[in-house]
Amino acid sequence: MWNRTSATAAELAAELGVPSTADLAELARACDAIVMCVSADADVLEVVDGLIPGLRPGGLVIDCSTVSSDTAREAALRLADYGAEFLDAP
Repeated sequence: MWNRTSATAAELAAELGVPSTADLAELARACDAIVMCVSADADVLEVVDGLIPGLRPGGLVIDCSTVSSDTAREAALRLADYGAEFLDAP
């Protein structure tokens, strides 16, 4: 689990009994699929860029944010360069 506010992530992770990660790359290394929901187009791309260093080929990023189709396409392109898939699911 990861959140831009580390205290929030740690609190929820403790409540759910799951690990929290220090950064997005660490999260990507630990997961086959990642579901994200953020507030803005720039945030989607920032999270995608943070995941990239830890992504494995065949990884899946599912975005539940309500963002523009251009942003979704850009995120998909960035992930495809690393062998990962992107699913836009607002």
